[in-house]
Amino acid sequence: MATKSILVNFNGCPSTLDSLMPDNGLANLAGSLLEEGHQTIIMDFGIADIFKRMIPEEINKELNAIYEEFMAKPMDKSKPLPVDRLLELDRLLDDHKEAELKKIADEIIEKANQIDADFIGFKLWTGEGFSGSVKIAQA
Repeated sequence: MATKSILVNFNGCPSTLDSLMPDNGLANLAGSLLEEGHQTIIMDFGIADIFKRMIPEEINKELNAIYEEFMAKPMDKSKPLPVDRLLELDRLLDDHKEAELKKIADEIIEKANQIDADFIGFKLWTGEGFSGSVKIAQA
């Protein structure tokens, strides 16, 4: 019996640019499924757009400003380090990522409904990619 499926690649917010390389494991799996008469598509969230999705511009700008001030030479040692603001930005970033994971889950669910998918498979990564994939799957 032929199935319809979605294969998902979500590795979180990449820490290095090589994380944006296309995933040949999912391509091989999709090829094997297609060869056996199944229908499958790959939804790849490991693309450059993930930076915009996971790190809002306003938080990025503020973090860059704090970094530039911190790295200024000579550093104004009379000014306190903005630890409280960094902690707040970290919390805001976590909240944003949680909301974005929900949006990604909704996109996958919408596509699954469109194609009447029998199953959804996830490529599992370590770290944020693993925990994010679990949260997406639970949604």
